[in-house]
Amino acid sequence: LRLPPARRGAMRFAPNGRVVAMDVLTGDRNGERDIYTLDLVTGTYTQLTFEGDNHYPVWSPDGTQILFNAKVQADPPVQDLFIKPADNSAPARRLTNLKSTQLRATQWLENGLLLFDVEVPNRGWDIFTSKADSGSVPVPYLQSPANEQFPQVAPDRTLIAYQGNEGGGMQVWLRTFPVPQGKWKVSGPRGGNPRWSPDGR
Repeated sequence: LRLPPARRGAMRFAPNGRVVAMDVLTGDRNGERDIYTLDLVTGTYTQLTFEGDNHYPVWSPDGTQILFNAKVQADPPVQDLFIKPADNSAPARRLTNLKSTQLRATQWLENGLLLFDVEVPNRGWDIFTSKADSGSVPVPYLQSPANEQFPQVAPDRTLIAYQGNEGGGMQVWLRTFPVPQGKWKVSGPRGGNPRWSPDGR
């Protein structure tokens, strides 16, 4: 990609395959990150956030909005979910008030359901869902003494893949969705960051 040197991560294609969203390490805010988009056709490189610490952009199903998590100024600082138009036409709006120090947006489904993982105090990482409406109350999908992270729902919306350490090390597991019944291990001794193929197979 023809971009100026920087540390970039969490790159995600828009539904049309033309634009990529990413988080970019800033050089002037003590290691904080901002959300950018890159149009692969025109080469337009656009900054979407300008303050705070912003991570893990996720596109809306229609490609017009971007979900991300950002650090909220508090004592101690916490992170919550925000949504902003991909064309910069309006300010970001805050969705959650979880008061968690770590969370990560992972998926935005066609029915408006958001998927994310949260580090719960005195327990570890759990998986939650929420509607893309301000003030919606997050609902736990999977909570256990183990860590469950990086959830991804299959294209047919019947299964969810995630990484978890209930077997001793990080491995990739499947469960049914939207109710977490059954449990199948996909990876070998180690695995993580699962992604589905477009056909879900």
